[in-house]
Amino acid sequence: MELKFVKSLTPDDVFGNWRKMEENVEHWKPFWEAKGHKSWEEWRKKTHAPLFAQKLKWGLYEIPEPLLTIPE
Repeated sequence: MELKFVKSLTPDDVFGNWRKMEENVEHWKPFWEAKGHKSWEEWRKKTHAPLFAQKLKWGLYEIPEPLLTIPE
């Protein structure tokens, strides 16, 4: 598998990227509201707390040939 490193990310960068992809997707709202959360952020911060409590290294990578790399 070929990946091209673009840059390192902080946990805040990762959370921000998830926010951009999910926060305004309508089908998530009834889900987090049903769980008693007041916002997408409150829900995700709680569900992802164990992940962000770990000392992980995050990175952004480009997949130069996704049609070849992904199926592998």
